[in-house]
This record gives sequence, C-alpha cells and structure tokens, in this order.
Amino acid sequence: PELAYSCLCHIKLLAQRQPGVFDEAYQLFFCRHNEPLYVKVLKLETLMVVACEKNCKDIVAELSSYVLDTDVTVAKKAVQAIGEIAVQISTSMDIASHMLLSFFETEIPYVVAAAVVVVKDILRKYPERSAEYLSAVSKCYDLVETSEAKAGVIWVIGEHGEYIDESPYLIEPLIDDYEGIQDPGI
Repeated sequence: PELAYSCLCHIKLLAQRQPGVFDEAYQLFFCRHNEPLYVKVLKLETLMVVACEKNCKDIVAELSSYVLDTDVTVAKKAVQAIGEIAVQISTSMDIASHMLLSFFETEIPYVVAAAVVVVKDILRKYPERSAEYLSAVSKCYDLVETSEAKAGVIWVIGEHGEYIDESPYLIEPLIDDYEGIQDPGI
C-alpha cells in the first residue's frame, strides 16, 4: 500500500500538470474495498483531477457508490468529489444533482451534512438550479451536526428564501436561539 500511495501521489501530480493524460484510464483510480483509507482518499482526489466531459458521468456514478461506505471519511470525500466535479464540469450537473438529492434521502447525518455543503457551493455557481435543492435542504437543519453544514442550510434559506414558503418559520427558531449558539462557524 505504501508503494501504491507513492505512485498515486505522482500520478495525481502528473494529472494536475498535464490535464487529459489519464482521461481514458480513469477506471484505474476506482477504489477497492480492501485498500487502506489513505489510498482510497488519494484515489478520490485523483478522480476529481482526471474528471473531464468524456468520463464525468461514469466517475460521478462510481463516487456515489462510495457514499454508503462504512468509512465516514470516504463517504464524505466522495460527496465532496461529486460536488467538485459538478462545479468544474457543467455537463455533469444533471447526474450530480440526481445523486446529491438521493443523499438527502439517506438521512445519514454525515452524508446529509456533506451534501448540504456541496449544494451550497453548487448554488453559488449555478443559482438557477436552486429549485431542485430547496425542499431537501430546508428540511435537514435538525439532522446536520457540523457547523459548516448548519451554516450552509442557513445560507441557502437566506439566499433563496423567497422560493421557500416556510422560510420565515425555519429562520425564526435560529433567531430566537441566537444568544445560545456557541459555535463561531454559525
């Protein structure tokens, strides 16, 4: 595994410096279940780098299968990778949107939290796609646990609140409890 990690680091660097060199060989970077965590994470990062218009749909589909991985780090990184690819490659938005909305349905707190952060970033670049996500994001504030995800939900509600019927009622408890919020990230 150590040799594989070292080789992957160099491959990732090559892919960053010479885009397109691994466009056809992207399947080599799919994770295997028996690989150590540090190799899986590096492979996910490499998949983000080698993604292009030709292979992005296959990569997003593969990444979505890692979201339900037993390792929380791999699951979060997979969601982040899907979001990164969606932001960089506009042709991947349809499949990425479908996958992200399915992650909200899992009701797994760390998956939903990662999806909220990714959706916030997507909506910053593609605000016209807000209608797809608003219902899912507005319902998950109580489920997410990280301050970054809670801040993401607040941002989405604040930025696109005119399209959410119950937005004043969603923000009201946050305003009432503003003094009690100890987390500086919110």
